[in-house]
Amino acid sequence: MILLENVSKTYESKRLTVEALKGVNLKIEGGDIFGIIGYSGAGKSTLIRCINLLEKPDTGRVVIKDVDLTALSQKQLRKQREKIGMIFQHFNLMNRRNVYENVAYPLKGKGLSKKEVEEKVFKLLELVGIKDKVYSYPSQLSGGQKQRVAIARALANDPEVLLCDEATSALDPQNTRAILGLLKEINRKLNLTIVLITHQMDVIKEICNKVAVMEGGEVVEEAGVIEVFSNPKANITKEFIAHSVGSEKLDKAAEQEFLRNAAEYEVAARLLFVGQAAGQAFISKISIEYGVMASILFGSIENIQDVPFGRLNVRFSGNKAKVHEAIKYLERNHIKVEVLKENGDIESVDAQCNRVIS
Repeated sequence: MILLENVSKTYESKRLTVEALKGVNLKIEGGDIFGIIGYSGAGKSTLIRCINLLEKPDTGRVVIKDVDLTALSQKQLRKQREKIGMIFQHFNLMNRRNVYENVAYPLKGKGLSKKEVEEKVFKLLELVGIKDKVYSYPSQLSGGQKQRVAIARALANDPEVLLCDEATSALDPQNTRAILGLLKEINRKLNLTIVLITHQMDVIKEICNKVAVMEGGEVVEEAGVIEVFSNPKANITKEFIAHSVGSEKLDKAAEQEFLRNAAEYEVAARLLFVGQAAGQAFISKISIEYGVMASILFGSIENIQDVPFGRLNVRFSGNKAKVHEAIKYLERNHIKVEVLKENGDIESVDAQCNRVIS
């Protein structure tokens, strides 16, 4: 549905030159809810505005459904943009027009009768769950209600792509969940391709099936959401995930607890479970089959895209060889083991367990 090839964008002023995008390549399939995440200044807002050419790339191509937008005239581009809806962080509603007039506005000049416009507007307002506010003005609406109006307006021309520029950043947690749920429902009902930028990994986890992580104007990691959570590669991705699950302080606390109680051979490790493995009793099996004591310091299981995903911070203690065997047993059963600390030879643990010590 969307193909970005070597897209670059530089902003220049008298004192400063900023490379906002540096040769970005992305492929987004039809029906995806594709998340783009990064810190402020990563280039994600510029990238999403390049998709509909609100910002024209300096180099590269933007292709939507086999149409190269960068090769179109202004008239052709305006026509093509009708199939690309967009919603914004601050809603961008017209304050002097009521809800009906805001949603009907994109339908002007489309040759529709008054009745056809009315039917379309009411259908869209029903879809986004705000039909009862049809004659209210933006000043009379909550933030969540305003964003529902903005979504309805963005859908007025039956787009094939919906771009969401920090669409939930101005909302409280309850409205954020509601709007994300609505976007997911729209994606399912309309088979709409959604591109969503955010700086919150919880948003990615809640709604997206694929994600690209940006840093310094570049895509540093791109994969399915489950793959990224279970096997993050870039350091910035690990930071986002650690913040999302609250593991940064817990990892530190686990290490301190580990150091205070180290009386025999011990390994502090983080275990990552995906899918069916999240529901199996591997810790009990380790204790029984290998005689290794396993103390759970922290644990959580949640569903990401309807797939169970669990993490445990565990302290293994006992015979050194048996602890290594237990770790290998976990890995054979598709459980990722990250060794955090151990009270013996670190190189030995790394060699025998073949893990990255952090």
